[in-house]
Amino acid sequence: MVITTTGVTGAKINFDKLYVSESGTKIDLSLEIPMLNVFNYDSLQFRLTTVGISDDSQYRAFKNGPLQGQLKRDVLQRNIPTEYVDIDFSFSDSALLRTTPDNKRIYRIGTFDIQHTQETFESRNIFVFCTRVAGREYIQNILELPGLLSSTFFPIIEGNEIYTPPNPDVLVLETSLNSLLRNALEVEPVTTESKPTAFSQLFPSIKDDGFNFLYFLDLRRVLENNSDLFSLLSESEQERAIESTIIKDQLFLKESNVKPTAPEFLNNALQVSQATGRTILNLPKNVIAFTGGDEIKEYSKNLKYNFNTNIIFLNGIYPVIERLINNIREIESFRSFMNGAFARTVFYNRRTQAFYRNGLPTLREDLRREFNSSKAQDYPDRIDYFEIVMKEIIQATAKFDSIFLESTVQQAVDQLRKLISLDENANTNEYSFELFFRFFDSLVKELQQVFLGVGFQLSGAFSGKGKSGSSTNPEKTLIKVKHFFGYEFKPEDYSLKYSYIDNTTQASFPTIPENGYRLLMNENVRKYFTSDTPTQSAALTIRDSVFGYSVVPTMNYLTVRSVKKRNEVVFDNTSPVFDLDSDSEMSEVQGAKSSYLTALNIIKNKLLSINIERLEELSPAALKARLYNAINEVYNLISFIPFPFDVNKSDDFRRETTDSILESAVSNDVLRPSEDENNEIIEAIYNLDEDFENLDELNATIENRLSVLTGFLDYVENLIEHPAKHDFALLDASLRNSDQFLKSISLISGIETVSGDGSIISEIRLPYPIYSLYETFQTAPAGGRITFFWAGRSVLENPLNSSLIRLNFANIKEIQALTGFNTLEDGRPNLASPVFEAVSPFGVLEPNSALFCKMSNYNIGYKNTMWYLNSNNLLGLKGETEHFLMINVEPGPEVTTELDSEEASGRIGALTQDGLEDAVGNFGR
Repeated sequence: MVITTTGVTGAKINFDKLYVSESGTKIDLSLEIPMLNVFNYDSLQFRLTTVGISDDSQYRAFKNGPLQGQLKRDVLQRNIPTEYVDIDFSFSDSALLRTTPDNKRIYRIGTFDIQHTQETFESRNIFVFCTRVAGREYIQNILELPGLLSSTFFPIIEGNEIYTPPNPDVLVLETSLNSLLRNALEVEPVTTESKPTAFSQLFPSIKDDGFNFLYFLDLRRVLENNSDLFSLLSESEQERAIESTIIKDQLFLKESNVKPTAPEFLNNALQVSQATGRTILNLPKNVIAFTGGDEIKEYSKNLKYNFNTNIIFLNGIYPVIERLINNIREIESFRSFMNGAFARTVFYNRRTQAFYRNGLPTLREDLRREFNSSKAQDYPDRIDYFEIVMKEIIQATAKFDSIFLESTVQQAVDQLRKLISLDENANTNEYSFELFFRFFDSLVKELQQVFLGVGFQLSGAFSGKGKSGSSTNPEKTLIKVKHFFGYEFKPEDYSLKYSYIDNTTQASFPTIPENGYRLLMNENVRKYFTSDTPTQSAALTIRDSVFGYSVVPTMNYLTVRSVKKRNEVVFDNTSPVFDLDSDSEMSEVQGAKSSYLTALNIIKNKLLSINIERLEELSPAALKARLYNAINEVYNLISFIPFPFDVNKSDDFRRETTDSILESAVSNDVLRPSEDENNEIIEAIYNLDEDFENLDELNATIENRLSVLTGFLDYVENLIEHPAKHDFALLDASLRNSDQFLKSISLISGIETVSGDGSIISEIRLPYPIYSLYETFQTAPAGGRITFFWAGRSVLENPLNSSLIRLNFANIKEIQALTGFNTLEDGRPNLASPVFEAVSPFGVLEPNSALFCKMSNYNIGYKNTMWYLNSNNLLGLKGETEHFLMINVEPGPEVTTELDSEEASGRIGALTQDGLEDAVGNFGR
């Protein structure tokens, strides 16, 4: 606390302002004395000193001794090793500051510098002390009568803590200002040869005849890669630059490998817009999503499309630098205003170095009128406004942007305000303002050096729309970015496709509500289980635990709902007929027909993408072409046997044509179908008029044809797996049985977990369709848990059931959600490396939010024994809606990618495109 004694003169020594630096303290002193006592003295003498004491007990003795008696004596006798200033003060009207209502006069004593050592400055306790100097008779009586001399004790630091006086404006720590400049960071522009992409991959989502897509764009990366100034800004100003960066124009192009001639194919520009309305979860900050779409008009063989985009951004650096320069100009204007105020005697007395108190209200009002911008109007006390402006200048660049400088910055700002306060008791003067502007000049000089590192003159203008020679500053008003996505779209791959989700909205990107997804999941589960939630079989749980594992069903998987040819459903699998013992003969006939034809369609489609490595006798391209042509013809011949029941014999199928097709499939004798296989197919062609009077004949015929086709396809799959070893069949059809299936399940690596009895077991998690197979092959139909019962039957071994197995127990999709992106060396997200994980969407979605989801192939593994359930089997097709958005069920705006005209003109952050263009135009004025 400040301790004052008035002595015999009744005089009070006031510390009006203290400016503490590392090398010394500058002190403004005044004297308050009763008017009657003024006439008793011509002059008074004072001694002023600064003392640093590390010993806390000694400090307390000086501070709390009887009215500082010992301290007065030691100062008068110069017993303390420190610097002293002796002051002679004469009463004169020129030194009079004012007279108080209680008849006391306040005189300005003056401003004094006290030097001290670095050791003193580093003491745990620092204080300043001023006492009146009297004759020797008083010195002898100091200890006995300490109150004889007036004095003031003012702490600066106590116990290493800065002292807060009753009037905080009195104590100014100039050290904080010096410390901020001294500890400023070294900032260099970030330059790297390899610039990480600002774009994610292109995420396709084909739905019927529509090609939809989504991609993510990192606005921060756009500025990092294209602006030299961006890396020099502080984090907060970088955010402002990002918010102010507006997409002025965007062109999204598809490029085909075939030059179109029809008018509808001439326009290769696609409509693309920003996804708005809902927040896509787990996106890094400043990453936005764009969606678009196109109609698939042509599914021609070998037709391919690649995609690229050209985007023009209005550089968001503009308003950031403009604000910085405007702030600098405001402080310069403030300096001019105060210079004028100091020159006016109505406001300021330069002899006493003090403001006239009765003039301060008028000065503050003039300041309000002079600085009346919309921003300044938010601060009735304009000193608050200039405090904010100065803080914004300090925090504009990375030079002062560090967690270690946060407190230093705030301390400096607090001290700066004390230098310019116009409150009556702030005791500011021309020197305090000079100190403020001196710091400002040093700060601006530092910032100029920062920007000159990239050739940018802080007081200059931008180069303006790319015109050369218009300025020395390199920053462009427009940022042009071109990006090739590297994604190749082949429409032919999606001519025939699986459909897993039917109830998506027809927005420009497929979207499904959370409750719609829940209903879809329940419907899928009820294909296999009699309840909406699949559970473990109690009997199997007990039995499996004996062998040290536990097989459990898991959800979040979807199976094929339908097979589509373009936008038409050619096979509906929403309610598969699992009951192979049906009494309805016609039902089974129709079911067999659908499954049979669907399998053949799928086989034909799959053959388009066979990948064959180098062979000795034929090039991969030639071998692939021959295989496809041969099997394509097999498909054409077999696909209508025995359907439809009435076939026109006049169809142009000649024995010679069929013979040549099959015999020329491949030149290698090992790969060529046998003579019996050829005859079997050919004989079937000439017996199209046979009547099928019962189901057994029909099934026998279908099974016979499938066996021929399966035998031929064994060669093909062998080539796919082992292209250099084509002298044996890769797959053993006899392995398709329930025993092999159960054995393969038990070999799956599970997750270590604790069982109910406390033992450690392996938990094998299976998608619920496969778990239903696992259960039905081992249990009785008691309890009605499973919707079918195949125990004891050779369902897997019968080729007639091949497509049913593949469509309902293979080609399973796991639904995964975007949970983030892998990071680069700098810790920033790598948009080229998204992370999708299997998470439950339920309970995650909040109002106006969305999850970005994808379908991922579930691969059960063990292809040698379970190839018929593997996602890589010959019947694997592309799935439509492979990426989609899932939205919450709460009321809220739909996920939309349509921007109205006002939004399209560009409101990002708090800045409109018009406003940003105005900023560009105003910048160089």
